[in-house]
Amino acid sequence: SQVYDLSLALRLVKDNKNATAMIKNDYLSDETGRIFILTGPNQGGKTTFLRSIGISRILFQAGCFVPAQRAAFSPVDGIFTHFQKKEVLGVKEGRLGEEARRIADIFKEATEYSLILLNETFSSTRRIDGYHLSIDIIKAMMEYGCQGIFVTHITELAQDVESLNKEIPGGSRLAN
Repeated sequence: SQVYDLSLALRLVKDNKNATAMIKNDYLSDETGRIFILTGPNQGGKTTFLRSIGISRILFQAGCFVPAQRAAFSPVDGIFTHFQKKEVLGVKEGRLGEEARRIADIFKEATEYSLILLNETFSSTRRIDGYHLSIDIIKAMMEYGCQGIFVTHITELAQDVESLNKEIPGGSRLAN
């Protein structure tokens, strides 16, 4: 509980700012919800939260200090991330194609023992297209049975949690 983003804390210390005033968050992944759909406003801390979980899990896996008041994790066989990349001119597949390829690569390697962290996936597409593509990704994560966090501006995804949990009863449960 009370996990924080280590890179942000270090930056605050470097800038001579009070790192103790930094927002800390609780995070729980168990049978009631192994995949967390996180929505919220711009500059609301969604990416910082996602980064704090990723950094904490990597440090835990390495046997190092975890930036949290208290932490209890189970090891995972892989930590997979998808953060937006800047668009590269001359790439034939375009931004959507590049995102789809990177996500496909994640699912080639991920298992039920993996952690998948996705940040603003498909935000380069029309909202309705991003919604449908995101639903497919979330369902795949559920069917794999993995742990994950899906950060998005598409609030309808969070509203669909219960219907998706009913649709895929045997996989990882969603929470928001």
